[in-house]
Amino acid sequence: MVLQGDTNGLVTKDKLKILSGTLQITAGNNAVRGNECVAIYGGTLTITAGNGGIKSHTDNEATCGFVTIRGGSITINASGDGIHGEYMVDIQGGELNITAGGGSALAPAHTSDFEHGGWGFGNTTEETTDSQSQKGIKSDYQVILSDGEAVIDSVDDAVHSNGTITISGGEWTLSTGDDAVHADSSLTVSGGVYNVLKSYEGLESIAITISGGEGSITASDDGVNCNSDDESFFGGRGFDSVSASSLLTITGGTLVVNAGGDGLDSNGNIVMSGGYVAVNGPSDNGNGALDYAGTFQISGGTLIAAGASGMAQSVTPSDCYSLMITCPSMLSGGTQVRITKEDGTEVFSFSPTKSYNNIVICTPDLTTGSYLLYSGTQQQCSFTISEAQTSISSDGSDYSGGMGGRNPGMGGGMNPGAGGGMNPGEDGARPGRDGEDTAPDQNQDYNDGAL
Repeated sequence: MVLQGDTNGLVTKDKLKILSGTLQITAGNNAVRGNECVAIYGGTLTITAGNGGIKSHTDNEATCGFVTIRGGSITINASGDGIHGEYMVDIQGGELNITAGGGSALAPAHTSDFEHGGWGFGNTTEETTDSQSQKGIKSDYQVILSDGEAVIDSVDDAVHSNGTITISGGEWTLSTGDDAVHADSSLTVSGGVYNVLKSYEGLESIAITISGGEGSITASDDGVNCNSDDESFFGGRGFDSVSASSLLTITGGTLVVNAGGDGLDSNGNIVMSGGYVAVNGPSDNGNGALDYAGTFQISGGTLIAAGASGMAQSVTPSDCYSLMITCPSMLSGGTQVRITKEDGTEVFSFSPTKSYNNIVICTPDLTTGSYLLYSGTQQQCSFTISEAQTSISSDGSDYSGGMGGRNPGMGGGMNPGAGGGMNPGEDGARPGRDGEDTAPDQNQDYNDGAL
């Protein structure tokens, strides 16, 4: 069936259900719209829209406005939002390919570091009254992604909710000119595979909880950002404010971050008790692989955070042993860091994909005792771990440099840095995804050999 209209395509004032069939819909405004709900269980849909691709919206009942997808093959090319369910978008199956606003390549450049929520100035993703929303999947209240496959390329956020987002399954490949996944209130990830190929910021919300799933994030600014709901908040390293509502919690899952800005960023606290997180952080000294205003309490899991030393932070002394190594000059991406026991037993190996001179390591294999530090096969020094937190230079001497602040380590900034890949390395603590190295910054001093 082919439907074509200058205004709307397939529209009902109540419920719209699609069970099967082949539909090709072209509309000048909204292509598929059901005021109470749109439910798709199967079929093949090809949608071209001058505004919204699939939309459910009503002014009559607060709990209406559902879009639910449980099957089918859906291709959407929309000038506005790909899918908009005012009350809820619930995806439990199907194969989706969504282009919103012409795709991320048409997104305007981010020119100011103060335009985003990382410094606590509130949510900036709301559209002005005269602009067209160009998000991939959007809801005013909640988005639930539990199964299915989707490829989304959008000018604005790939997945957006003014309330909450829950990801528990499915495969999600996201490219965006803004946030890959943005929830104004809270974001929960418990399963699924999410691969952010391009974004300004990867995951953003006030409270983010990661308990499962497999994620890879490439962001020109922050990889994971817990912003603040207090517009008067002015936090970050070097300031006294700590947002009580901003919290990043990691209890499981696998996450590999490639960030030009901060890798993991919270205007409040970070808590980690499980999972695997590897951060290929910024190569410029205006950002840090870790950036938190309060504390970073870690009691389990594996954390690796590599980047430039200018704004580096370690974790807060807690239940796990942590190690921060700082090198006198920048090292090329691919330069391997290895740690062994004195008898040669390897306890850690990682190859950052971008240039770095600081790395923070927290793994269950690090305990009290004596160790050897290698750059590839070349031994650099020996060192001893006797306390919960150890900070050394690459020659084994104690390291206490930095810009100060309330937290161990150094201060912070926010200028976007270079891009890069996300592969933890051949001998890494855990396998990762192949990445693409970024060309070295010609203004930095690189050492291709030893730490």
